[in-house]
Amino acid sequence: MKPTRGSSFLLAVIGVGLTVLLSVLFRNAHEVGEGITSARKVELVKRDQADNNSSPNAKRDAFVQALLDQMTPEELAMQIHMTFADSVVGPTSSNSLFSAATRYAPLGVVHDWYPLSPPPSPSNPDPNLYNALQRLNLNFSSSTPPFDSHTPIPFMQLGECLHGVGSFKQSMFPSPIALSSSWDEDLVYKVGRAIGTEARSVGIHACLCPVLDLGKEPRWGRVQEAWGEDYHLTTAMGVSFAWGLSKNATHAASDAVVPVVKHFIGHGSPQGGINAAPYTGSGVREYMMEFFRPFKAVLGRGGGRGVMMAYHEFDSVPAHVNPFFYDALFEEWGFDGFVMADDTGIRMLQNRHTVAPPVSSPLGDADTISQWLNAGGGIQFYDFSLDEWVNTIVSLLSNSTSNSTSPTSPPSLSLKTLQSRVRGVLNVKWDLGLFRPLLSSGNDTEPVSASSSGLFSSMSSSVGTSSRSTPQDNNSTTSRTGSDPDSDPNSSLFVPPSISTYYETLTAKHLPLTLEAARKAIVLLENRNGTLPIKLSMSNSSLDSIPKKIALIGPFGDILNYGDYSGPWGASPVPPSTSTSTSTSTSVVNASSSGGRIAGTLREGILGYLEEFNSGQSEEGKVKLVTSVGTNTWLYNAQYGVPSYLLSPSNSTNSTVVDASNVHASHGLFATYYASTDFTDPRFTRVETPIRDWGLYPPFDSGLNTSSGSGKVVVLPSNNFSVIWEGELTAPVFDDVDADSSELNEVNGFIGVAVGPNTTARLFIDGEVVAESSYPPPASLLSASSSSSPTGSSSSSPSNLNPNGSPTFQTGTFLPNIEPLTYSIANATIPPPGAGRFTFEGGKKYTLRIEYQTWNLAVKVENVNSVNSQVGLWWNLVEQGLGNGTALPVRGDGEQNGGDEDGSDPSLGVSKAVEIAKSSDLVILAVGANWNSDGESGDRGTLGLSVNQTQLADAIFDLGIPVVLVLQGGRPFAIPKYYSRAAAVLDAFFPGQSGGQAIADVLFGAFNPGGRIALSVPYDAAALPVYYNYHVTRHALSYTDIPSFPLYYFGYGLSYTTFSTSNFNGSSSGGAQTFASGETIAFRVTVKNEGDMAGSYVAQVYLLARVSNIVRPARQLVAFKRVYLDAGESQDVSMTLDVDEFLPIVNRRYEWELETGDYTFALLENGGPEEMGGQEAPKKKKTKNKKKNAKKPNEEGF
Repeated sequence: MKPTRGSSFLLAVIGVGLTVLLSVLFRNAHEVGEGITSARKVELVKRDQADNNSSPNAKRDAFVQALLDQMTPEELAMQIHMTFADSVVGPTSSNSLFSAATRYAPLGVVHDWYPLSPPPSPSNPDPNLYNALQRLNLNFSSSTPPFDSHTPIPFMQLGECLHGVGSFKQSMFPSPIALSSSWDEDLVYKVGRAIGTEARSVGIHACLCPVLDLGKEPRWGRVQEAWGEDYHLTTAMGVSFAWGLSKNATHAASDAVVPVVKHFIGHGSPQGGINAAPYTGSGVREYMMEFFRPFKAVLGRGGGRGVMMAYHEFDSVPAHVNPFFYDALFEEWGFDGFVMADDTGIRMLQNRHTVAPPVSSPLGDADTISQWLNAGGGIQFYDFSLDEWVNTIVSLLSNSTSNSTSPTSPPSLSLKTLQSRVRGVLNVKWDLGLFRPLLSSGNDTEPVSASSSGLFSSMSSSVGTSSRSTPQDNNSTTSRTGSDPDSDPNSSLFVPPSISTYYETLTAKHLPLTLEAARKAIVLLENRNGTLPIKLSMSNSSLDSIPKKIALIGPFGDILNYGDYSGPWGASPVPPSTSTSTSTSTSVVNASSSGGRIAGTLREGILGYLEEFNSGQSEEGKVKLVTSVGTNTWLYNAQYGVPSYLLSPSNSTNSTVVDASNVHASHGLFATYYASTDFTDPRFTRVETPIRDWGLYPPFDSGLNTSSGSGKVVVLPSNNFSVIWEGELTAPVFDDVDADSSELNEVNGFIGVAVGPNTTARLFIDGEVVAESSYPPPASLLSASSSSSPTGSSSSSPSNLNPNGSPTFQTGTFLPNIEPLTYSIANATIPPPGAGRFTFEGGKKYTLRIEYQTWNLAVKVENVNSVNSQVGLWWNLVEQGLGNGTALPVRGDGEQNGGDEDGSDPSLGVSKAVEIAKSSDLVILAVGANWNSDGESGDRGTLGLSVNQTQLADAIFDLGIPVVLVLQGGRPFAIPKYYSRAAAVLDAFFPGQSGGQAIADVLFGAFNPGGRIALSVPYDAAALPVYYNYHVTRHALSYTDIPSFPLYYFGYGLSYTTFSTSNFNGSSSGGAQTFASGETIAFRVTVKNEGDMAGSYVAQVYLLARVSNIVRPARQLVAFKRVYLDAGESQDVSMTLDVDEFLPIVNRRYEWELETGDYTFALLENGGPEEMGGQEAPKKKKTKNKKKNAKKPNEEGF
């Protein structure tokens, strides 16, 4: 343990344009006690420390230890075995595989489930699917020896919740890198609170987030999941998000979840940006001082109770078995929650890292599992089958009793070690309140025999019954002794059956927050000559300054773009549309308008502003919007969901519709759901966009979104069903039509309906079959009467059906989210799967009809996107040519466009976009990246736009028209030539479901952008790394060909208004001009909005380089605050810095030390140096030092 050095230390606070110098003298630390060391241990959740004489976890620890002592080896193994939900639910969605899944012991952990249940109703007060399975598991535990000898152990459901619940049917917020760019801790807390509430509403106990990797390598495809390049910002945002998820660490609340931090640790700095590649960086000290800090903070004060290990290796030791990581977690920090592997991360010890024998070796699995558990690991993530996992652990326990000391002895595992790994799981289940309703009255420490306590005496003991309760089922209303878990606010054992906490209700409630988050995340990078906001008001601009024609160009102008972990195409869920439910006995539709809708796509958002402006203008005064996608989002023809605002349920031909006039105003198509696969037996109707899935259960209609709000709940009887969607599609206006350019208002593109496995779909446009997916199905699934369309139209004669059906019937036609480079090279110009060629005329309405049939024939493969059935109405509006050998249009240079044998040529789309844009007054160029380039395994070697988007951007900029560059994507773009030429630049990242509205709000000035980038923007990928907190030698010299500095530094961002700062000063909690270990430093500054528009300012305080035992970075963020001010308003802003958390360094002996000496803190505009716009040159002024006795430092760690 290293004491602090015995010399004075000086705190200097430097403000922009002013200086206040404060100082403090410490006594020699040897006189006051030991310094900060890595061995310090502090309780993880300090709020529970009622007094210093008793442990806040004494009752829990006693209960868990007694329970562990009574558990069989098989039970212990099951508590750390992750069960894929469909391995229980089964193809019939009736928990038919429960017996097989619990053949060794009751369920311990369940994942990839997301059970969206019907809402409670008078006929079925608790139809909750999670509740039913939890009761089934508890009943099995309490009635089956030997498990009935102790308190039954509930299972814990895990779920992905990165920026929305992984059902992909609930709220979808901006990605973490976008949320971090808000620099707004309160906002991030609110988003975490919303996601935690929505997760618990579907029975999730633990969310696999936040990702706390530092994004120091932006080529890494998962950098979008992180909170930026800086450990202080990541710590602040991670704590805020986790604090929201966990409801201020009240994990047992019925609307709170356990945060599971990942990836432990250093996963965000892989060599070359390749996912799971070895760590690249400066070594142990960087880990301790930067990578460890966010994890330690979230586990210590953010409510984190789980840890997921990382794929990569550090110092040639895989993270999953690295003792350096586990020693920090358990020995130094005193962590007592659970540890889990990442998906197949344990198997990687064998097949990639090769630190364990291969699978083919007789001892391969045993050695691998032994290494994992003995190192400190716990829950496995789909690495081993149930039999492999349980039987291997039992065998390892047997080996541990052989007392053999031979070096060739087989791998082993002690019972004590196994119990220790399970203890973390049980600790968290206790913290969640899962045991609370199961304990006998007056005794909450000793495990109770469930069979003797009578807790479940009246519960049905049947196994394999339907998990979807019907009015005749008793499972949902069974009474139990003891406390009622359905109404216990201190237990998350069951989901309360309430409409107010129903997932659809919560999703609607959180819609405004998705818009607020998207707005506050947008960063204004450039705004030359006040180009933005776009002026539409005569009161603020002259008529000449209002653009007559705006061209929206680029592949991101009219698509949803949520980012990684957002379902198919990175665009689920589709923003909500009006839903209707009808009783088939009355066949009446009564849908209400979806007024007040928040736009999902950018074009929809822009149209909202233009329609409002144009409504009061003459024809000559109206602002026109023309559109061209120009090219694909990546290197091949992809599938893009048709936006719901372009769909209307009008003109339905469905015979069950009596009055369709009431659904005209809704967005989406009119859907009729049938209980059969042959379009017979209709059960309910609704208006929706056919871009969705139904999870692991049959479709249902909640009846909550009818005009009366009292619709009937209707559930299809099985997963084998059919649907017909009908209505109109309105093609966007590509060009304002005149006699000379009518061909510019047409696009020869693709359209289709993507389907999952064991599913078919047929798309009719104006009565003609245009596209088919996986059609026909195998002949064995069809009867003679169902082999043709319900309308009587069929493109495949029943007598000629392939007995095996379509070649894609068993695989489906959805493109994967990330295709490898080899796919792009081979398939750059071919149509997407299931595509039909179609010529779209701008502004024209087309009658659509989709016929969809699906059969659920098998248990799914373990995966977050494994569902029974899914559908996606898509199109591709990149100009493809005529596709029939006909001569193609002539380009503007007089040369005929080329093309492949199908008539497709990537340059056609660019040429058409240029022709459409060249007569406009302003171009909004929407480019960037989405699901097919940015995400897990979406690593890049370059950071520019894709080649095809670069061609488009070059052509548009060459027009000489003012260009507003709108970027979307999950990483920074190294595109200096566009930044320098653009009239304005916005970066919206992955903005979530309300991103289109948010960008439009910023473009037209309804919201003043105030975000600051969390990842420095490099000039070129060759200049990496470019993070702001570099050591001075990193940029002491520069390259001879490109700049080594970033284009935009961490913390950079502009506003439509201007701000001034004054009165910057600081003091510590221990004295006005002193600080010591155990104290906090408070920084204060006055910020004034000097402009005429409301806006926000981010005050940023940095610790500057100082004389130290080790080399320190040029600047390091230590405090920040975003403040929102009306025009002319000023506010005193306070920021705090915890001395022990952020100021100690790891000295040359790798010991924690709080150094004495001079510390200089500066208020800067961003993390860049003065010559890069980081700060103005300060004026210096000194005040007299003031001595103070040093306090004994708290020990390091928690």
